[in-house]
Amino acid sequence: MKKISFLILSITIIMISNIAFAFENSTIATDGSNFYAIKDDNSLWAWGENKNGEVGNGTTEACDDPTKIMEDVIYVSPQYAVKSDNTLWTWGKYSDFFSEDNASLVPVKVMDNVKAADVGWSSTLIIKEDNSLWGIGYNNYGQLGQGEILRSSDDLETEYCDPSVYEQPVKIMNNVLDAEAGVNHSIALKTDGSVYTFGAGYYGQLGYGDYLFLSNVPTKVMENVKDIAAGSSSSFALKDDNTYWWCGTLFGEHNDSQELDYYEFEQLDDDIKDISVHYKTSLVLKNDGSLWQYSFTGDGSESVKKKISDNINCISGDDSNGYKTLVLNNDGELFLYDLDGEYTSEKIMDNVKLQEENVSAEQTNFLDIESKSDEAQKAVNALTRAGII
Repeated sequence: MKKISFLILSITIIMISNIAFAFENSTIATDGSNFYAIKDDNSLWAWGENKNGEVGNGTTEACDDPTKIMEDVIYVSPQYAVKSDNTLWTWGKYSDFFSEDNASLVPVKVMDNVKAADVGWSSTLIIKEDNSLWGIGYNNYGQLGQGEILRSSDDLETEYCDPSVYEQPVKIMNNVLDAEAGVNHSIALKTDGSVYTFGAGYYGQLGYGDYLFLSNVPTKVMENVKDIAAGSSSSFALKDDNTYWWCGTLFGEHNDSQELDYYEFEQLDDDIKDISVHYKTSLVLKNDGSLWQYSFTGDGSESVKKKISDNINCISGDDSNGYKTLVLNNDGELFLYDLDGEYTSEKIMDNVKLQEENVSAEQTNFLDIESKSDEAQKAVNALTRAGII
């Protein structure tokens, strides 16, 4: 292993900009009102309120039971799916951006060479196979990392970005492993483990350390990170040492007190794998598969943590206005959790595809390079993230 490590290290500088990183597939998703799941046979199923065709079944009528809408799907986000040939498909209101016609009520192909797409309240982030990050939708707060900031002369809170909307995909940055969209901000994890944020910052969700209404320029805020998440007005980062960090507010758009907001990243807890943020409550999935509910008091001054389940594979869905999310256990059983007060859970379906562990993103400390420089160790670990070592 020592010879291999140093051989690869010697060509790292040449290769590092062209590494193709593995991406952790998402198998369940929700926007709080509509729900999506990929089954073991890679078929995509959806159900929910369907007010604007979000289910993709050809109607705008409520769909109470899971309905199959696509085959051969490897990744899903609300109203977006990536097939095994890396084509991106969409339906419902977001398909308006890709067509001059009205929104499609069934899935339509919109782009090639895509690995993943994440939907926020106002925009969509798209990662292509070359690890470039693209965005489409609203940019009024700079959440697509574009445009010029325009300000009012008498009230800074009227500042916004122009252009305020992009109806065609626009490139944001290169070398991106993961990207998450909040309500009006974005967070991106680059292939070197660094984290960038941009967009609205009035709750501290950009992690810049002080109040900032918006930023249209992706700015580095953390290093040594292996996973990220975005709440409606918060950002989360899982570091290589398995510590979990966050900034912004866990109150979504409902918190008017800046005293309860965090303007720089604060450590939340250890041993956290994922988090799903809702109004005054959050679901926290730990590395041992245990699922916890973090509930916040009315003024946010205190929180109560309680364990509610075990044997969990993944959780999905942030909804600042509600409480519903999906939970998948390691037996492939999918549950709908309602976190309003005393939580309730309802089994929805079996044979849902488990979310794969993103082993390529794990930090690996090779004993044979401990005496080498930090730069050398980071280079080898970057290649480990890529799955080359």
